[in-house]
Amino acid sequence: MPSGNFDVRFWMCTMKDGIIVFPSSNDHSLKRRTVFENQTIKEFVIGQNFLSVNDEKGGEG
Repeated sequence: MPSGNFDVRFWMCTMKDGIIVFPSSNDHSLKRRTVFENQTIKEFVIGQNFLSVNDEKGGEG
């Protein structure tokens, strides 16, 4: 079960020989910050609060 926290991670990417290199996702030097704590996770239910593009009304096509 997810924690209910909204966390963000910031990193410093580098460019080497014209290629952008990002640190590994499990690199411990990444700075992690919790933006929102203990938020409920929204449940999406098809037909109630979640529609396919074909079911949307008012669109073209």
